Amino acid sequence: MTPLRRLGRALRTAPSRRDWLEAAGALMLLGLVAIPSGLATGQFALTTTRWDLLARTAIVVLIVPSLFEEANFRGMLVPSREETEGGWSWVLLSTALFTAWHPLETLWLPREWAAPFVRADFLAMAALLGLACAVLRRRSGSLWTAVALHWAAVVCWKLWLGGPGHYPI
Repeated sequence: MTPLRRLGRALRTAPSRRDWLEAAGALMLLGLVAIPSGLATGQFALTTTRWDLLARTAIVVLIVPSLFEEANFRGMLVPSREETEGGWSWVLLSTALFTAWHPLETLWLPREWAAPFVRADFLAMAALLGLACAVLRRRSGSLWTAVALHWAAVVCWKLWLGGPGHYPI
């Protein structure tokens, strides 16, 4: 199947109740690992946010990075279980490419946002997020659980864990 056809199918496939429960479980596991680790290394800092930034940040994060990155790294690369057996090499490849993508982003991110994207602890968390999103995509056949997980992780990071900057709209 071509990458664009795979992406189209992933966008049209509705997740089941079980798929959403798996996504919620992945978010909880990611939080249990990432938050204590990020606080211990100084990657994260508990912050308060201005509530007027919540809607703006949530909307922008839904599009970039969540939908954009998931479409490219999971939607086009990772086959569903129904499409092929043994697609785990695609899960690992998409995770590696997703992780490598983050330092490349520093070429156009605002300078003050770039520092976290080259830290080893950040890249480890990006790899963990990428792996979880790829597994969700593979198991469900849908892109939407991966988008939701990615979205929730980045919104939490930007608004309550000291992630860089807010998006102006």
